[in-house]
Amino acid sequence: MFSKLAHHSLILLCLLPLAKADVVIPKGAAGWNYLHVTDGIDPATADADFTTTWFHPTTGGYVGGDYDGPAFITEAPAPFHYGVVDGLAGGTELPSVGTGIDRTSYFYLVFDGGDGFGGLELSLLADDGAFVYLNGTLIARDGVDDPDTFQQLAALGDESAYDEIPLLGTPVVQPGANLLAISVHQNTTLSSDLGFDLELRGTPVSSLQIVRGPYLQSGGPDRMTIRWRTDQPGTSVVHYGDAPGNLDSTFILPGSSTEHVATLTGLAPDTTFFYQVETTDGSSTAAAGGDAEHHFSTSPPPGSRKPTRIWVTGDTGTTTAAKQDVYNAYLSRTGAAATDVWLMLGDNAYEDGTDEEFQAALFDAYPELLRKTPLWSCIGNHETVTAAGAPYLDLHTFPTAGEIGGVPSGTERYYSFDHGNIHFIAIDSETAGNYDDAPGNGGMIDWLEDDLQATDKDWIIAYMHHGPYTRGTVDSDSTDHLVEMRHYVVPLLEQYGADLVIYGHSHVYERSMLINGHHSAMSLADSSSTTFDPLLHVVDGGNGSSVGGVDATSNFATDGGDGPYQKPAAAGGAGTVYVTCGASGKLSGWANGSWDSLNPDPHPVFSTGLLAMGSLVIEIDGNTLHAIYIDQWNSLRDDFTIIKGSTIGISAADPDFSEQGPDDTAVFNLTRSGAISFAEDFLYQTGGTSTAGVDFSPALSGTTSFAAGETNRQIVLTRMKDQEAEGPESIGIELVTAATTVAGGNAPRQRYFLAAEASAEATLDDSPSQQWWFESFGAATPGPEEWKLDTDGDGLSRIEELAFGGSEGTNDRDRAPSADREGNRFVMRYFRRPSIPELSVQVQRSADLSAWETDGIEDDPDGPVQPAGTEPWKSSIEASGDAGFLRLRLDLEN
Repeated sequence: MFSKLAHHSLILLCLLPLAKADVVIPKGAAGWNYLHVTDGIDPATADADFTTTWFHPTTGGYVGGDYDGPAFITEAPAPFHYGVVDGLAGGTELPSVGTGIDRTSYFYLVFDGGDGFGGLELSLLADDGAFVYLNGTLIARDGVDDPDTFQQLAALGDESAYDEIPLLGTPVVQPGANLLAISVHQNTTLSSDLGFDLELRGTPVSSLQIVRGPYLQSGGPDRMTIRWRTDQPGTSVVHYGDAPGNLDSTFILPGSSTEHVATLTGLAPDTTFFYQVETTDGSSTAAAGGDAEHHFSTSPPPGSRKPTRIWVTGDTGTTTAAKQDVYNAYLSRTGAAATDVWLMLGDNAYEDGTDEEFQAALFDAYPELLRKTPLWSCIGNHETVTAAGAPYLDLHTFPTAGEIGGVPSGTERYYSFDHGNIHFIAIDSETAGNYDDAPGNGGMIDWLEDDLQATDKDWIIAYMHHGPYTRGTVDSDSTDHLVEMRHYVVPLLEQYGADLVIYGHSHVYERSMLINGHHSAMSLADSSSTTFDPLLHVVDGGNGSSVGGVDATSNFATDGGDGPYQKPAAAGGAGTVYVTCGASGKLSGWANGSWDSLNPDPHPVFSTGLLAMGSLVIEIDGNTLHAIYIDQWNSLRDDFTIIKGSTIGISAADPDFSEQGPDDTAVFNLTRSGAISFAEDFLYQTGGTSTAGVDFSPALSGTTSFAAGETNRQIVLTRMKDQEAEGPESIGIELVTAATTVAGGNAPRQRYFLAAEASAEATLDDSPSQQWWFESFGAATPGPEEWKLDTDGDGLSRIEELAFGGSEGTNDRDRAPSADREGNRFVMRYFRRPSIPELSVQVQRSADLSAWETDGIEDDPDGPVQPAGTEPWKSSIEASGDAGFLRLRLDLEN
């Protein structure tokens, strides 16, 4: 043996002592609750859910499930027994139960798990067998098999010794309230004794802790990334569902780590999920969540126009009380309303962007919002002081492969994503090779153009740390990173229709007018403030507000609003608003050294410049972007609105017209709202059973044009008569969307929005006689010969059926006109249908059948209106000695 080992390294194996388990529940523990069935009646007869609810009820400090079954006897000490059970004495003596019936007894105990226990061990003495549950989960069986029912019988148990029972899985005692439940089963219905006691041991959880988070990242319509950190490696598990008590889905990330990055996929869009994170290291477990405060919502389906709230903070890297005031002001302003997107503009951890500084300035500062709202950020200069930004990149998970919309960037230093109908772009204005990149290098600038060309979303918002315009802490005329943004980034953003560009770095608040074209035009040309020309670069020089504006004291006055900025949709170079929002964590003076509340020497692009700590709140709804700047005391300090594109709707003002009679037109109203200061064409399509140019005129072309400022137009259709019996015909007009590419891009964007009322319909009625024919005989073009036919053989032609109120397929001879002598007058009785104005009914007389006239004939009503809608009439003429004739003439004008 030794001679063989001599050729190899000597390996020494040492057996280390195992950690001693602590007693969690001792033998003979007090405080048990029990249900001892003495009559053999299954408890499920009183509560059909008993079998699945008794071992997990909400009771005392333990929160489980609903339970409404038979009442348990409370506060009893173990052990429990009746008859003779060797090894059990004292405790609670149960009533004896007669033999010959199935018997099971039920017990549960609520206990305090302290900080939690893992590595559980169970010693059990059960006569005769038992199921054991911890917090609603089966953890052990002794002499029994599934299912756990009142009728379940056990194998013969050992009545004298406590057995070590192997546990199912790796159960843990959670911190705080726990519930242990046990059902004890007889071996036979003839058994004369029953009893149990147990001891539960475990290793205390003392080291494994969640020390960061959970926090949310990279939220999309089908996904959410949940991150947290533990002080020691362990598993990464997320339980999630539609309610805190229904976390019925589980995500498990393979492996063990202290940085837990769990990306849930396959989620339903626009849906709220509650969640709990959990980490186990084999002997202990740490968990967070599972309550009403831990939840997230997936974003709406791509392109959908759902109202969206965005919170923007810049340069929040401090740990001051004023910085917390900014946060609290926002929470107070929004109340219970959700924050959909949170943008941080860099310099999120002063001074050096270390992990410890991020913990204090970010994770300890915003815990409530971090666990509910995905955080998005761009990299700032303070983030890169430590290890070129490694701590910043390590703690974030941003999309690099286009998984949430946008073109893949391959890096978290710059990226893009979509939220509903908004496209967000994070620009790296800090890293060498990115901020000073040039077209054609295959770097950030080329990616940016590809990304802008590929988006089809209504809104484009870009954010970066160093902005192209400021005279706050720094001057954009002379600061390298800011100048570089105007070389290639700004020209591309404006060319492809960006609406809002937000940045920090200057610890002030500044906001521009709606501008376009003040940049280097994709070159290295000078674009300093001295080159700004209002005639060339200002699209709208107002303050963009319908509410008011900043007054001479730097406060916001609710008067003096110039109205929202308007710009067409799906258009490049139509105007962009630039915002410096770098005062969410600290203030610095103006570039000229002033500490005035208003900038005494503003950059000419700005309409507002404030030395006030605060944050930007943006709400986008359809084609309207509304933004406010609120300070640390929740006071409104700035307000502006961008209305992008117009909304078109249609309604039928006069939805009916007819082929006969005075109602000869149908009218549709077209209404335009939103950005109406531009001339605009809208597309529509017609439908229905009618035919343009045959049934109505004009023949619609499918385009209607609004002049600049015009909000209302009408489409008037005029009937055209035909001889066809075809029933009511429909005429529908439906507005349709139109799209166009921007600046040579490859993804068409919508040119306008459709209102909820995007279609309307009118009805063109047949003449009454045509309608009667259509209902009686179907579609046809009846001529004089067809009207003369008697197709049902009742002696009345079709025109007589029409006039006298008959119906095809029945014998209507009784409706034929009749004539007789009454006194000294000849009288003809007949029916008229007044609802058919094109039908003429006339009684005439003649002396010799050669000429007919109406002289001397008196026409009078002859009774009430009939159910068929006809009116009885009589026509009479005085009888004379000469022979004479009467006739009833029917004429139909079609």
